[in-house]
Amino acid sequence: MKKILLFCMAISFLCTSHLFALPFIEDFESNLSQWTGINNGSHHGTIKVDPLNPGGDNDVLSFTANVGGGDIFTTNPVFSAGTYQLKFDYLGILEAGVTDAGGYVGISQGFAGSHTWLFSTGGASGSNPILVDNGNWNSYDLTFTAAFDFHLMLEDFVTPGGNAYFDNFNLNPVPEPSTVLLFGLGLLGLSGVSRKKK
Repeated sequence: MKKILLFCMAISFLCTSHLFALPFIEDFESNLSQWTGINNGSHHGTIKVDPLNPGGDNDVLSFTANVGGGDIFTTNPVFSAGTYQLKFDYLGILEAGVTDAGGYVGISQGFAGSHTWLFSTGGASGSNPILVDNGNWNSYDLTFTAAFDFHLMLEDFVTPGGNAYFDNFNLNPVPEPSTVLLFGLGLLGLSGVSRKKK
Protein backbone atom coordinates (compact mmCIF):
# COMPACT_ATOMS: atom_id res chain seq x y z
CA MET A 1 0.00 0.00 0.00
CA LYS A 2 2.84 2.35 0.88
CA LYS A 3 4.40 1.86 -2.58
CA ILE A 4 1.08 2.70 -4.26
CA LEU A 5 0.74 5.88 -2.21
CA LEU A 6 4.30 6.93 -3.00
CA PHE A 7 3.72 6.21 -6.70
CA CYS A 8 0.53 8.35 -6.67
CA MET A 9 2.38 11.17 -4.92
CA ALA A 10 5.22 11.06 -7.46
CA ILE A 11 2.79 11.18 -10.41
CA SER A 12 0.89 14.01 -8.74
CA PHE A 13 4.08 16.00 -8.27
CA LEU A 14 5.22 15.49 -11.86
CA CYS A 15 1.83 16.52 -13.25
CA THR A 16 1.53 19.60 -11.04
CA SER A 17 5.12 20.89 -10.86
CA HIS A 18 4.32 23.70 -13.32
CA LEU A 19 1.85 25.07 -10.76
CA PHE A 20 4.80 26.04 -8.60
CA ALA A 21 6.79 27.70 -11.36
CA LEU A 22 7.71 31.27 -10.57
CA PRO A 23 5.46 33.76 -12.33
CA PHE A 24 6.89 36.04 -15.00
CA ILE A 25 6.94 39.58 -13.61
CA GLU A 26 8.15 42.70 -15.40
CA ASP A 27 7.70 46.28 -14.18
CA PHE A 28 10.35 47.91 -16.44
CA GLU A 29 12.01 49.63 -13.48
CA SER A 30 15.56 48.55 -14.22
CA ASN A 31 16.33 47.40 -17.76
CA LEU A 32 15.10 45.22 -20.61
CA SER A 33 17.25 42.18 -19.76
CA GLN A 34 14.19 39.88 -19.91
CA TRP A 35 13.53 40.90 -23.54
CA THR A 36 15.13 40.52 -26.96
CA GLY A 37 14.40 41.52 -30.55
CA ILE A 38 13.70 39.62 -33.75
CA ASN A 39 16.21 36.75 -34.17
CA ASN A 40 17.73 37.70 -30.79
CA GLY A 41 18.76 41.04 -32.31
CA SER A 42 18.01 44.65 -31.55
CA HIS A 43 14.51 45.95 -30.89
CA HIS A 44 12.74 49.27 -30.57
CA GLY A 45 11.65 48.87 -26.97
CA THR A 46 12.79 51.59 -24.60
CA ILE A 47 12.22 52.42 -20.95
CA LYS A 48 10.73 55.85 -20.30
CA VAL A 49 9.33 57.69 -17.32
CA ASP A 50 5.54 57.37 -17.14
CA PRO A 51 4.28 60.13 -19.49
CA LEU A 52 1.30 60.82 -17.22
CA ASN A 53 3.62 61.44 -14.26
CA PRO A 54 6.84 62.90 -15.72
CA GLY A 55 8.16 63.97 -12.32
CA GLY A 56 7.53 60.55 -10.77
CA ASP A 57 9.69 57.49 -10.43
CA ASN A 58 7.63 54.93 -12.38
CA ASP A 59 9.29 53.64 -15.55
CA VAL A 60 7.31 52.05 -18.39
CA LEU A 61 7.92 50.42 -21.78
CA SER A 62 7.49 52.39 -24.98
CA PHE A 63 8.78 52.01 -28.53
CA THR A 64 10.98 54.19 -30.73
CA ALA A 65 9.60 52.82 -34.02
CA ASN A 66 6.80 50.73 -35.48
CA VAL A 67 7.42 47.09 -36.31
CA GLY A 68 5.05 44.39 -37.58
CA GLY A 69 5.37 40.71 -36.68
CA GLY A 70 6.65 41.35 -33.16
CA ASP A 71 9.24 43.82 -31.92
CA ILE A 72 10.20 42.69 -28.42
CA PHE A 73 10.08 39.12 -27.03
CA THR A 74 10.62 37.60 -23.61
CA THR A 75 13.94 35.75 -23.56
CA ASN A 76 13.71 32.97 -20.97
CA PRO A 77 12.08 30.89 -19.86
CA VAL A 78 10.05 29.59 -22.76
CA PHE A 79 6.55 29.24 -21.35
CA SER A 80 4.94 25.81 -21.80
CA ALA A 81 1.74 25.36 -23.78
CA GLY A 82 -1.32 25.69 -21.58
CA THR A 83 -3.72 28.19 -20.05
CA TYR A 84 -2.38 31.39 -18.50
CA GLN A 85 -3.56 34.43 -16.61
CA LEU A 86 -1.95 37.62 -17.93
CA LYS A 87 -2.13 40.91 -16.08
CA PHE A 88 -0.67 44.16 -17.38
CA ASP A 89 -1.27 47.90 -17.69
CA TYR A 90 -1.62 49.69 -21.01
CA LEU A 91 -1.65 53.38 -21.93
CA GLY A 92 -2.50 54.57 -25.44
CA ILE A 93 -2.13 58.28 -26.18
CA LEU A 94 -3.66 59.41 -29.46
CA GLU A 95 -2.08 62.26 -31.37
CA ALA A 96 -4.04 64.55 -33.69
CA GLY A 97 -5.50 62.63 -36.62
CA VAL A 98 -4.58 59.21 -35.17
CA THR A 99 -7.31 56.78 -34.13
CA ASP A 100 -5.18 53.84 -32.94
CA ALA A 101 -2.04 53.94 -30.76
CA GLY A 102 -1.09 50.44 -31.98
CA GLY A 103 -0.39 48.47 -28.80
CA TYR A 104 -0.28 44.70 -29.42
CA VAL A 105 0.32 41.72 -27.09
CA GLY A 106 0.88 38.23 -28.46
CA ILE A 107 2.75 34.94 -28.16
CA SER A 108 5.40 33.52 -30.48
CA GLN A 109 7.23 30.20 -30.82
CA GLY A 110 10.49 31.99 -31.62
CA PHE A 111 11.95 35.47 -32.07
CA ALA A 112 9.78 35.70 -34.33
CA GLY A 113 8.21 32.49 -35.44
CA SER A 114 4.72 31.09 -35.68
CA HIS A 115 2.78 33.52 -33.57
CA THR A 116 -0.64 34.58 -32.39
CA TRP A 117 -1.70 38.11 -31.55
CA LEU A 118 -3.91 37.96 -28.48
CA PHE A 119 -4.90 41.49 -27.48
CA SER A 120 -4.62 44.81 -29.28
CA THR A 121 -5.99 48.25 -29.95
CA GLY A 122 -6.91 47.62 -33.58
CA GLY A 123 -7.79 43.95 -34.03
CA ALA A 124 -5.36 43.18 -36.86
CA SER A 125 -4.29 39.56 -37.41
CA GLY A 126 -7.24 38.17 -35.48
CA SER A 127 -6.33 39.76 -32.14
CA ASN A 128 -9.01 40.75 -29.64
CA PRO A 129 -9.21 44.59 -29.86
CA ILE A 130 -9.79 45.25 -26.17
CA LEU A 131 -6.92 47.62 -25.38
CA VAL A 132 -8.27 51.13 -24.90
CA ASP A 133 -6.56 54.27 -26.24
CA ASN A 134 -8.12 56.83 -23.90
CA GLY A 135 -5.04 58.61 -22.58
CA ASN A 136 -5.27 56.83 -19.20
CA TRP A 137 -3.61 53.76 -17.75
CA ASN A 138 -5.95 50.78 -18.01
CA SER A 139 -5.35 47.52 -16.14
CA TYR A 140 -6.10 44.18 -17.78
CA ASP A 141 -6.58 40.74 -16.22
CA LEU A 142 -6.98 38.27 -19.09
CA THR A 143 -6.84 34.52 -19.66
CA PHE A 144 -5.60 32.78 -22.80
CA THR A 145 -4.65 29.29 -23.90
CA ALA A 146 -1.46 28.66 -25.87
CA ALA A 147 -1.33 25.58 -28.10
CA PHE A 148 2.50 25.75 -28.26
CA ASP A 149 5.46 26.66 -26.06
CA PHE A 150 5.89 30.41 -26.35
CA HIS A 151 7.50 33.75 -25.62
CA LEU A 152 5.43 36.86 -24.92
CA MET A 153 5.79 39.47 -27.67
CA LEU A 154 4.85 43.14 -27.81
CA GLU A 155 4.87 45.84 -30.43
CA ASP A 156 3.70 49.32 -31.39
CA PHE A 157 2.10 48.60 -34.75
CA VAL A 158 0.73 51.98 -35.82
CA THR A 159 2.56 55.12 -36.94
CA PRO A 160 3.59 57.34 -35.26
CA GLY A 161 5.57 55.20 -32.82
CA GLY A 162 6.05 56.03 -29.18
CA ASN A 163 2.45 56.47 -28.09
CA ALA A 164 1.73 52.92 -26.85
CA TYR A 165 3.00 52.17 -23.33
CA PHE A 166 3.06 48.98 -21.24
CA ASP A 167 3.77 48.29 -17.58
CA ASN A 168 3.42 45.71 -14.79
CA PHE A 169 3.29 42.38 -16.64
CA ASN A 170 2.44 39.32 -14.56
CA LEU A 171 2.02 35.91 -16.25
CA ASN A 172 0.93 32.81 -14.31
CA PRO A 173 -0.15 29.31 -15.41
CA VAL A 174 -3.78 28.43 -14.67
CA PRO A 175 -4.13 24.87 -13.36
CA GLU A 176 -6.57 22.61 -15.18
CA PRO A 177 -9.16 20.79 -13.02
CA SER A 178 -7.55 17.39 -13.65
CA THR A 179 -4.19 18.77 -12.49
CA VAL A 180 -5.73 20.12 -9.31
CA LEU A 181 -7.34 16.72 -8.72
CA LEU A 182 -3.99 14.94 -9.11
CA PHE A 183 -2.38 17.41 -6.72
CA GLY A 184 -5.18 16.81 -4.20
CA LEU A 185 -4.71 13.04 -4.47
CA GLY A 186 -1.01 13.49 -3.82
CA LEU A 187 -1.72 15.53 -0.70
CA LEU A 188 -4.28 12.97 0.44
CA GLY A 189 -1.71 10.20 -0.02
CA LEU A 190 0.85 12.21 1.91
CA SER A 191 -1.54 12.72 4.81
CA GLY A 192 -2.34 8.98 4.77
CA VAL A 193 1.35 8.10 5.03
CA SER A 194 1.89 10.53 7.92
CA ARG A 195 -1.17 9.22 9.81
CA LYS A 196 -0.01 5.63 9.40
CA LYS A 197 3.37 6.54 10.95
CA LYS A 198 1.63 7.84 14.09
